[in-house]
Amino acid sequence: MQNRLLLGAQLAFSRLQDQAAPISDNPPFAGDLLAAAYGANPTLPAQPDARQDPFFVNPLALLANHYDNTTTDRHFLKLSLEYALLKNLKLGITTGLDRAQSDRGSAISPRLPYANGIYENGRAYLEEQQTSNKLLQSQLRWEKEVGKSHFTALAGYEYQEFTNRGVQVKGWGFSDAGTAAMIEQLAASAARMRQAIGVPYQQFGYSQGALFYSSLSPRPAITTLGSAPGSSVKSLAEETFGGTDELQSFFGRLQYKLQDKYYLMASLRADGSTRFAEKHRYGYFPAAALAWRLSEEAFIPDVFDELKLRLGAGITGNQQLPYRAYQSRQRFGDLFIDNGGGINPSGIITVGSDNENLKWEQTTQLNLGVDFALFEERISGSIDLYRKHTTDIFIPGFYAYGTTGFNEDWVILNKGVDLQLAYTVLATQQIGLQLGVAAGFNSNRVQHLEGAYDAGPLSGQGLSGAFVQRIVADQPLYSYYLREFNGYNEQGIALYTEDKANYLDKSALPTYTLGFSQDFRYRNWRLSALFNGQFGHYLYNATANTLFTMGALANGRNIPLSSLGTGESPLNAPDPSDRFLEKGDFMRLQHLSLAYTHRSDKTGFVKAIRFSLSGQNLLVLTGYSGLDPEVNSNKPLNGIPSRGIDHTTYPRAKTVSFGLRAFF
Repeated sequence: MQNRLLLGAQLAFSRLQDQAAPISDNPPFAGDLLAAAYGANPTLPAQPDARQDPFFVNPLALLANHYDNTTTDRHFLKLSLEYALLKNLKLGITTGLDRAQSDRGSAISPRLPYANGIYENGRAYLEEQQTSNKLLQSQLRWEKEVGKSHFTALAGYEYQEFTNRGVQVKGWGFSDAGTAAMIEQLAASAARMRQAIGVPYQQFGYSQGALFYSSLSPRPAITTLGSAPGSSVKSLAEETFGGTDELQSFFGRLQYKLQDKYYLMASLRADGSTRFAEKHRYGYFPAAALAWRLSEEAFIPDVFDELKLRLGAGITGNQQLPYRAYQSRQRFGDLFIDNGGGINPSGIITVGSDNENLKWEQTTQLNLGVDFALFEERISGSIDLYRKHTTDIFIPGFYAYGTTGFNEDWVILNKGVDLQLAYTVLATQQIGLQLGVAAGFNSNRVQHLEGAYDAGPLSGQGLSGAFVQRIVADQPLYSYYLREFNGYNEQGIALYTEDKANYLDKSALPTYTLGFSQDFRYRNWRLSALFNGQFGHYLYNATANTLFTMGALANGRNIPLSSLGTGESPLNAPDPSDRFLEKGDFMRLQHLSLAYTHRSDKTGFVKAIRFSLSGQNLLVLTGYSGLDPEVNSNKPLNGIPSRGIDHTTYPRAKTVSFGLRAFF
């Protein structure tokens, strides 16, 4: 019973500086940086001051007159204690705090001739956000060996508190054209307004020398101040936000092992979250698993070094909901600064809905698997069959009075197989080669859904209200719902098989994935590579739909050479159709590295030095015409996040790095 007490501590601090380009998932009419670059006239000088107007933004001017920087400081502290109460009984206690402070400043200079009232006025944005995650966990662990049986039992408690608070400030009309000065002006003006108000509020607005603020306590009210402090910013609006969620868990697990051959595990979690009403605050999630090491049985051939059969079943829960979604609450709607600097006070809106039946989303999963190793473990791998059944889906349901609810009655069914295989080709002291392959096959279906949810929205000229996907029963998630393009008539106007959209039996979800790896070593050299790919899915090239039509060329925008000679008329409407739907199959060289280790023959301070050269995303094999097949624009509709929509999406970076590591 020596060393009965073990203490541990972790302390970390990090600062992240993130400088963002003017890229948006929902760019304005004039476009973001990528849209401007696509459509720019290549014959114009590559100068920021070359041809600037609100409809054809010079991408170099956009870069020169835009600033967006975020600084995030993170503090992490974790303390742990383990004490042996008895020989076979240990108590563990862990507490921790993870806190982050994020400060963002963004500005577009009034020098830029841009839409949204920016030219000669400018716009800027500030956001301060504080998040924290507090943790307290305690558990008892008991182990006992009885003959050929081994018992392990664990019981525990966990509490977490998640806090998210902050403020957002928007400004319009700046006296200084420098982006850094604009951010300083906005911060100073907002501070003066807060001091003038002097009481708690949800939001305030300042325009044309008038200041008002909106507060929710003791009752919703909009107050206009008789006098407002001076401001170097003509108009500004501020919103505050904040909320705290709590999660309390009780859990237990029992494991039994007999003769290192038979395994049994059973567990139960009871999770209580303040994101649900009292009636369904707690979710109960059992799990059980069995395993049989067949390789320990006499009837299994000796060629198997390992052969294990596994069977498992369990339920997991999801609580990722908006703050107090189960409760109908009132707040003032967001404030907007129009293109002339005007701000109108917002009225009261209702968020959430009184829904005492809101409960945990649950996924029930059944797994059957086999682990194996043969020929002195030169060949090893696993095969897993699974079936996942997700119920009480967190998708907003829309009601007559305009509020939202959750827990839809439909079901998402996933079933498939995962395969992993490793083969040691060579294994000597001087040389070694190991190959690996991983494959996954998945079938996805929506069941028991009455009606349909529109998804996959588009944006751009002539595409307001357009969408390309629907969630419907007996189809995969993110099924494309489009008209089928059938060429052009003599006037260059698009023809369609039918004058209505149809389900195309094509989805944005891959049906199978592949991965290949190799690790080769020769003496002090090592070469490793990793390939991965996705197949069987489709991408909607919204960039081509928005920017690469003959209508765009007629409006003075540059388009790819492949868009010419198609027979399309400049008068043809850019309607959504499978004309812009492409296969998303790809194989990517995700990682490649070459390393050399120099080992010292002499006894010294440095034992070895390792030099390495590595690259990420070096090669992509695909038939997709966009910049990158592994992309998606974040464009939710009806509470459903987008998938497989490529609208001027920034591609993945290709990186090369050199490393030096010393061993002492």
